Amino acid sequence: MEIIERWFIRDLENECGQDMVEYALIVGIISIPIVLAAIVISPAITAWAQQVAEVITGA
Repeated sequence: MEIIERWFIRDLENECGQDMVEYALIVGIISIPIVLAAIVISPAITAWAQQVAEVITGA
């Protein structure tokens, strides 16, 4: 039983993976609005690119 207690206490004190989880959460939280904004803005960007292509080709 003492071995399990020592392992559990040592495991609680070990925070190596905690930073990686926090970074992953931050990246996830930041990337969701960026992806949603790209989805919303993409039709406008496509229309603008088509207009630029028409000006360049003279169509």
